[in-house]
Amino acid sequence: MAQLQRLIVLGVLVAAGPGCRWWRRRHPHARPAAVRDVATACYDARFVTGQRIPQRLEGDHPAVSGTAGARVFAWRTPRGVYGWWEGMRAPAQLAEGAVTEGPTVVVRRGVAMVGWGDARGAALRTLAQDAAVGEPTRWDGAVHATVAVAGDYALWVGQLGEGGGLAARGLTDAAAQAFAEGGSGPAVTALPDGFMVAWTARDGGATVLRGRPLTLDGTARGEAFEVQRAPGVMGAPSLARGGDRLLFAWSDHRSGDAGLHVLTTDLSGARAGEPQRLSIRYTDDSMASVAAAQRGFGVAWSEPVSGAAPRSYLARVDSRGRRLGSAMRVAVEDDAGMAHPSLRWERAGFVLAMARADGTLDLRRTGPLGCDEPLE
Repeated sequence: MAQLQRLIVLGVLVAAGPGCRWWRRRHPHARPAAVRDVATACYDARFVTGQRIPQRLEGDHPAVSGTAGARVFAWRTPRGVYGWWEGMRAPAQLAEGAVTEGPTVVVRRGVAMVGWGDARGAALRTLAQDAAVGEPTRWDGAVHATVAVAGDYALWVGQLGEGGGLAARGLTDAAAQAFAEGGSGPAVTALPDGFMVAWTARDGGATVLRGRPLTLDGTARGEAFEVQRAPGVMGAPSLARGGDRLLFAWSDHRSGDAGLHVLTTDLSGARAGEPQRLSIRYTDDSMASVAAAQRGFGVAWSEPVSGAAPRSYLARVDSRGRRLGSAMRVAVEDDAGMAHPSLRWERAGFVLAMARADGTLDLRRTGPLGCDEPLE
């Protein structure tokens, strides 16, 4: 009898096919023809709809991370750094005083680690799902620091003072290990057996974007490789891994304007495609947020708009770094500008956090196309 019941349920699901919610959750790209037409129009849309996360938070420079079942946000205000897990009754203050960089946030074993920069250097503090834990861990003198997690390992990368070399260290290590003599804007992402770092460095009249693999303890492994070379100044890179692909995002001036470019490589740094330009109104002090997604990556950034407040945009790119459809405006329902977007992929959609010109944060979810309603 039980076997018969299972066969009946399976038959219903097969008959319903892509029209079944269960099917849509697990196969978001396997849609009926009519829905696929909507998806095509969605890629070329100028607006992202999605759903707002109904929580009023005040601040700037938001960051988002999380687990399969919960999201965590971090941001800064003139009073310090704050963090909030969805479901917390009130945000937790993680640091007091002026903040010069960040924050950033990653999650390890269900606990958030929020990092930021201040006058002393880099700092990091743990945020459990109900309160801040312990005191901040310090990396005095470090700038442009960020953290990535690979399994049970967490790695801090940063620059040893303005104009100094680049180095990596575990959170409890007393000393950092150098991986580049000079450069700026280090970014880091996890690999299956370690980490990958990216940075930019001047080379004569050009700037070079480089990458290098590190072991789980931060030791350099192999030689640095060149990702891209461009004349003039290059902006700080962003980096994400999705499966056997890496996505690098940066800005340069090869077209005369500060354009946002992306490029995918395999895990050894060999190109999987050619550089693609996503925007021509980017600025050198902007930084894109990138996230591995189903069948490719998502890229979010903000840029100035002539005579108006800045806007944030979201685009999908495939595993070869090619843009899918047009760049899409994230939020345009009012005149409040959107800047400093942070992007995360979760199961079947994106989570976005942006700073509005009125001093509040805009938190929202979209579906897997980046311009559609969440599937669940």
